Amino acid sequence: MKKILNLILLLSISFVIGGCEKTIDIAKLPSHNIELYKQDRYCMDYLKFECLPESKDKSWQTLENGDFVEIDGQIQDKLTHLEQIMKMRYEQRIEAMQKYVLNNKDYEFVEEVLIQNFFNKKEAEMEKLYPGFWGDTPRKIRHRWMRLCAAKAKKYGHTDSMDYGGFQQYIELCARIGLYFDSDPKWQYIVDFISLPESRVRGYAGAAVDYIDFTVYKKDYGRYGYKFTDWYLKEALGHLPYPDRKVPRLND
Repeated sequence: MKKILNLILLLSISFVIGGCEKTIDIAKLPSHNIELYKQDRYCMDYLKFECLPESKDKSWQTLENGDFVEIDGQIQDKLTHLEQIMKMRYEQRIEAMQKYVLNNKDYEFVEEVLIQNFFNKKEAEMEKLYPGFWGDTPRKIRHRWMRLCAAKAKKYGHTDSMDYGGFQQYIELCARIGLYFDSDPKWQYIVDFISLPESRVRGYAGAAVDYIDFTVYKKDYGRYGYKFTDWYLKEALGHLPYPDRKVPRLND
């Protein structure tokens, strides 16, 4: 009898605790309510820069020194020269290193040119993946925006100044939900997701991109041609509300 009473007590406690768990009203999630997603956007095209809230916000578009650098032949030659020296240092070829000593300005130059090369390639890739994405947006504004996306990546753990993978994820994420997503309450569940301790290593910002493509834009394939399945979306499905459409199984 005592055992039965203890069992009843445990079940009662479990019921109370379960009833206190936080529930999510999916009707208040922009990934499940298209009207919420449309808020503050200028259009719903997949994807265009001009649709984003910040596209008409002039406050961030004031260009600063170093926002955009044309990589001409002279700069590329200097970069190649310095990279060769850095390679020799890595290979411990002391006799060659004695001819030239790298200073902080040299390292800063290499880093800036490499990051600019990355932004140049990403600028072209965005146009290739999403034809018409940039529209008539001036090139300097494009690069300023991508640098702000990279700053957002650093805010959420991608602190390496040359973390191109992290920068790319946040450029893609901001292309869908804008630069201001982390100050907008309706995107709090996405912010919570990308703020998880394992987010940087597991690429949760990239997983959020796939989740939004699948839920909002009803895409069946990702931006690089892979099919969305429960396996491919497993990171998002493990932490974010289940989509309002059937998720294909890997072996279907």
